[in-house]
Amino acid sequence: MNAQDYPLQPTLMGVKGGANFSTVYSENINDLDFRTDFYAGLAVEAMLTDKFGFQVEAFYSR
Repeated sequence: MNAQDYPLQPTLMGVKGGANFSTVYSENINDLDFRTDFYAGLAVEAMLTDKFGFQVEAFYSR
């Protein structure tokens, strides 16, 4: 068995995104601060064998 017997599987690329919902609360502040924003990013997945691979993701969150 050697590396040439198992060629790399195709690499998959994609985009991810969604919404962020958050509420900031403090006992010292009477007003709740509710924010809605977004996140977006890229993902790359590479399979080394049929059962083993890795995935790398990079996101921007506002």
